[in-house]
Amino acid sequence: MKWLELMVPPVVVLIAHAVGVWLLADGTISVAPWSSVPGVGGGVMVPQPFSELEEAASGVRNIAIGLTLIGILAAAIIGWLLSKY
Repeated sequence: MKWLELMVPPVVVLIAHAVGVWLLADGTISVAPWSSVPGVGGGVMVPQPFSELEEAASGVRNIAIGLTLIGILAAAIIGWLLSKY
């Protein structure tokens, strides 16, 4: 485990826990999942700014809200039509 002492702290965290979240020097937050690659003796780390994840989640949230509103509107129209009978 001597080689772990020579590594950058975020990399040590990633190897130990398989995912890491840290504050970068430019003030952004980064998320980086890590996975070992069998037979290579190393791994793959894919850092991604947290703002990109929030942006993608925001799009999904907006779609979910839109579909919910459409469902409520459809239920109200169907209920109104059925109340006439």
